[in-house]
Amino acid sequence: MQSKINLLGESLCRDEALRRCLTERGYPIRALRSWSDLPAGEPGVGSEPVVLLFDIDVEENIGNQLNEMKRKHPGCFLLAVSTGNYHPELAEAIGKHLFALLVRPIDWDELFYLLNGIER
Repeated sequence: MQSKINLLGESLCRDEALRRCLTERGYPIRALRSWSDLPAGEPGVGSEPVVLLFDIDVEENIGNQLNEMKRKHPGCFLLAVSTGNYHPELAEAIGKHLFALLVRPIDWDELFYLLNGIER
C-alpha cells in the first residue's frame, strides 16, 4: 500500500511539481498548516506508512518540534527538505529523528527511492 504523504508548510504545499509527481505515482497527499495538524490516530500503524515531509529551513524551533513529533507519532517517517545539507545546530535531532534530509531542488529519483524503502 502507498504511503500517505503529509506536506507541512506553505512552501511544500504550494509546490505544484512535487504535488503532481506524488499524485501521478498514486500517493495520497494531505496539506498540513502546523505540526499539530497530523491526526493523533496516525502513527503509521498497520500496512499504511505515514510520511511527514517538511521544509527544515522555514520551520521554527525545529529541534523541539522533531522531539515532540516522534514522541507523539513514533511510527511516522520524517523527511526534511533543505537548501543545504549540513545543519550543525540540529545534528542530534536530525540524526535521532529524521528518516532522510533531501536537498533542494528535490531529486525525484531519490525521493521515490526513500518512499519505496519506507513501504517495505
